[in-house]
Amino acid sequence: MSEGNLNEDGENEVKGNVLKEASSFAIEIIKTIIISLAIVLPIRYFLVQPFFVSGASMEPNFHNGEYLIIDEISYRFNSVQRGDVIVFKYPYGANKEYYIQRVVRVPG
Repeated sequence: MSEGNLNEDGENEVKGNVLKEASSFAIEIIKTIIISLAIVLPIRYFLVQPFFVSGASMEPNFHNGEYLIIDEISYRFNSVQRGDVIVFKYPYGANKEYYIQRVVRVPG
């Protein structure tokens, strides 16, 4: 038998190795996706939240179409101060729109 020819057992061995490598690769991809989601989702929902500015009410600081990343933690430790820019849900609307405004007045 020459070295360049593969017999039936050699072909099965090569196919088995390819299948093992493919399944190993798929498992690694799934692990990576799960780990990424475990890191990103808590950050996205509890630490920072992205928003697009819609409208010109906050010019010259924020322009229409700008992308903002809002800190969700600061106001859990500190109260809102005069001059802060806040993002909030309109409390009386049926829609889930968020608004961005500068704080002009605080209680007291």
